[in-house]
Amino acid sequence: MSYQISNALEKFRDQNFSGALKELENILKSDPENVTAILTKARCQLALQHTDAAHSSYQALIKYPKIGDAAKAEANLYLGNFTQAVSIYKNILQQNAGDDETLFLASVAYYKLGQIQASVNHLEKAVESGFEWEDDT
Repeated sequence: MSYQISNALEKFRDQNFSGALKELENILKSDPENVTAILTKARCQLALQHTDAAHSSYQALIKYPKIGDAAKAEANLYLGNFTQAVSIYKNILQQNAGDDETLFLASVAYYKLGQIQASVNHLEKAVESGFEWEDDT
């Protein structure tokens, strides 16, 4: 199973979202509670602009008790549960204050809540911690 996940993640990193999605769907047939597969499936669906499917995947994801905080926060952020996402990001940052990706995602959640200063503060900390923008142009 780990080979299949590695293969799917490699396809995802290479932006072969359709190929990754096929691999992930096969993985989930035999392991329907594989959190990594569900999370990556949702990300592939978003990349392919399958927003309804991604929404369903994120909703399914937050129901699993074994889900980690980062995945739970990402799902809540996507689903519009910004207060819940901020709460989870705060907990993550208490354990690792310099996590640049978490700082960035927290800044997005704060922005969505209209808490602009908190958003700017977290974005500045993310950049100071090494967060790099990905230019998709």
